[in-house]
Amino acid sequence: MSSAKESNIKIEKIMSTNVVSLDISKTAAHAADLMTEKRVGSVIVTKDCKAFGIVTERDLVRRYSRNTLLENLASHPLITAGSSTTVETAVEIMLKNKIRKLPIVDANETIMGIVTVTDLSMFVMPTRKAGLTS
Repeated sequence: MSSAKESNIKIEKIMSTNVVSLDISKTAAHAADLMTEKRVGSVIVTKDCKAFGIVTERDLVRRYSRNTLLENLASHPLITAGSSTTVETAVEIMLKNKIRKLPIVDANETIMGIVTVTDLSMFVMPTRKAGLTS
């Protein structure tokens, strides 16, 4: 981070709340359709209404079969961070785990939002925000 002030900002200030989910019993085709419809790059996969894993566009490109169940496609266990996590800590979590999307959860482990590499880039370079989309 470029300054001490930025490193203390909570991740909930920059996360996207546009998060979609599907049950593990759904297929890759369902995930692809939902991502297209909602214009998002990932789907949180749920099991018994709790976050189970994540499927990203990259997963669909690399391991896509229309009938593959999300239970078999999702990256699991889901790596998350709490809403009070700092931006700096979120970056460390993402780098350590080699992930590009970090779901943000509340105290009950309910998904509140998601932070992407794009969100972090726009945070660091706010003057570029208007021309970029996630």
